[in-house]
Amino acid sequence: MSPELEKIIRQNVQDESAYRAIYELITGNDSSVMGQVDYLAILHQLTSSHYDSLDALFMTYLRVGCDVFGIEHGTIRQIVQETAVTQAVFPQSSAQPTEIPLNYLMCSYVAQHRQTIANHHISPDQILHQDTQVACYIGTPLVIDNTLWGTLSFHNSHARNHHFTGAEIQFIELLAQNISQAISTLKTQHQPTQKHY
Repeated sequence: MSPELEKIIRQNVQDESAYRAIYELITGNDSSVMGQVDYLAILHQLTSSHYDSLDALFMTYLRVGCDVFGIEHGTIRQIVQETAVTQAVFPQSSAQPTEIPLNYLMCSYVAQHRQTIANHHISPDQILHQDTQVACYIGTPLVIDNTLWGTLSFHNSHARNHHFTGAEIQFIELLAQNISQAISTLKTQHQPTQKHY
């Protein structure tokens, strides 16, 4: 890539993960470039599908995210004051408390910084009390009307051999945008639900 093109991209793309993804695409340094076509096809399939309920949408997005990232667990949590309220978890057999103090979880970093956090190999000093089985984590905020609603995250009990790519970071952020839009749509329709949507 020419220095002039790099300068133009750097001036116009403020988000570092987006910059890295664009840079990798242009320079061909991203080994997952071919996989990005698959990401687009997956996103198209997810957005064009009909879901009977918000819970069904949550479970589908979590299952797909786990498959795409090669990660064992996915979670959607709503942030209510200083508490993380579990709205959905995949696989469903994953036993997790419904409400956990936010500062006990990796998603507290996502909530605090309001940005995607991705760590393929979490060292023991980074593990928080409740997340002792988390050795690999990627999470992003769920934002509705410019307000943090919650987090979408995926984690493993073992580390990944490689860093999360720019394309993977973009993928989770697009998943989060779709989930946030679905929650927002439900809120505007004023449908009664059992959960804190």
